[in-house]
Amino acid sequence: FLGAILTTILGSISWQLVASAFPIAFLSNPFVYLMLNVVLAIEATGICAASWFFGTIHKKIAGFQLDEVYVGTA
Repeated sequence: FLGAILTTILGSISWQLVASAFPIAFLSNPFVYLMLNVVLAIEATGICAASWFFGTIHKKIAGFQLDEVYVGTA
């Protein structure tokens, strides 16, 4: 549990704090610029939207139900 919290803090929030405190320096970094372009290119392909579509189809085929059904609180 502590590892998940530490990973979330170091891997996500720290980059957001640096980017908000120093936006010009952050975006002028060549690595950040490259990664931003890669992520935007992946987003432009529609792969992320397609994964939700395929997940919905898989859910119907596999017969998945809400978590409450499996936990027993429904």
